[in-house]
Amino acid sequence: MTEHRVQLEITEVALKALRTSHHDYATSRHEPSVGRILTGPSYGSLRVHRPGQIRAQSTYLRMVSIVEAYIDSLCSDLFQQRAKSADQMFKNLISDAEEASEHNWEARKNAFSKFHSISLSQCASWQTIASAIIVRNAIAHGLGSLTRRQKNKKDRGKVAGVFVNLQDDVLWVGDKSIDHLLTHTLAFVTDIDEQVRTGLRP
Repeated sequence: MTEHRVQLEITEVALKALRTSHHDYATSRHEPSVGRILTGPSYGSLRVHRPGQIRAQSTYLRMVSIVEAYIDSLCSDLFQQRAKSADQMFKNLISDAEEASEHNWEARKNAFSKFHSISLSQCASWQTIASAIIVRNAIAHGLGSLTRRQKNKKDRGKVAGVFVNLQDDVLWVGDKSIDHLLTHTLAFVTDIDEQVRTGLRP
């Protein structure tokens, strides 16, 4: 009986990418994670941020995006493994399901549950990942400010829960935010890898 004790190659790549992003941030010169958030005029979400804060937010966005890319790539690999032994009709169905699985995080969760028997929401650190996705979206779509859809008590609480400070609707990502994210992204990716490898065992 073959035992899959070694992590999947795709997992090793993702873990290395997360650690490298964190290391690059930690070793670069940046301002302290305290102080005034705004440094210039603003118009809606358009505002001037300090260079150190831009670097911190960029690192945060990249680390969450690495997890997202890992989930999409792993899901695709699992679909391709199933397609190898399927006839053309099922290969077409698998291809459609694979494409649909990348639309958003809800689609990713549904795909892993329905096709790969893994509940992402039950994986280690999922609640932190879900909150980090809110921060990531605020950085990507709100330029570091909460978007219109995020300006509610629930999302504000989730942002605070991952050690990202808010001044009105503006995010302040600090060293503690990045360190906390690294710990939980590593745990999340590692747990998924273990569940996939368990499923591969004869």
